[in-house]
Amino acid sequence: MGYTDSTRWTNDESFLYKGGTVCDDYFDTIAANASCRNMGRSGAVQWNSHQRFGVAVQQNYDINLDNVQCSSAEWESCGYSEVHNCGHYEDVYLSCTALAEAGE
Repeated sequence: MGYTDSTRWTNDESFLYKGGTVCDDYFDTIAANASCRNMGRSGAVQWNSHQRFGVAVQQNYDINLDNVQCSSAEWESCGYSEVHNCGHYEDVYLSCTALAEAGE
């Protein structure tokens, strides 16, 4: 299952999946690139976690994605869970490149 139209990141780079945050368990640079590419971007610029904007903002969201592991920069290579064992201090913040050009 790929991302839906509700998968995005906010202006503050909070990475949202189906209107909720993404947990950093197993998340790495490969998962960041696959996530950005699946959203029509060329890849990830950077990612991090650990309460960048504080729990007060993050607690407005459910945690909707966990255990994202990818073997390549293509979303089809990724496994994940929509059930989590995380706290908001593990939320992923993701910054992607500009929209990919046709053919990338």
